[in-house]
Amino acid sequence: MEIKKKYKKEQKIVSGYFSQEFYMSRGELSEFLRNLADQVESNDELRITTEEWILPFNPMSQAKVDVDLDDEELEIEIEFKKSTGKLRASPVTEESSKESYMDEESEWADEELEKEMEFKNRPEGPRDEPSEGKSFINEPSEPY
Repeated sequence: MEIKKKYKKEQKIVSGYFSQEFYMSRGELSEFLRNLADQVESNDELRITTEEWILPFNPMSQAKVDVDLDDEELEIEIEFKKSTGKLRASPVTEESSKESYMDEESEWADEELEKEMEFKNRPEGPRDEPSEGKSFINEPSEPY
């Protein structure tokens, strides 16, 4: 006979690189996404937990969403970049008396815009790929 002890196992705080896949029912997924949405709206910190671990994360206020469809599979990926506050650059010469500040979200948005401009301005022109925030349907070039 097995005796089950009623004690709560201490949860490990996750940091650094971490990856784990979960398979959930539609009901579990709905609950998870609602709870995540509530945290995104009301908190500066996201906290994802299981019985074994806690994953705290301080995201920037913007997130990147990727939607990929591959015949039998729909993949929706949400990417949060870690918030580190304001970036500061000290002056190189004494002539510059003010310190420069750059909002990390602006820098991220600038990087995304730069990638999109490189894509649109390449010599062969844009392919059948959507620009950010726009959807498209690939039509076959020849009838079946």
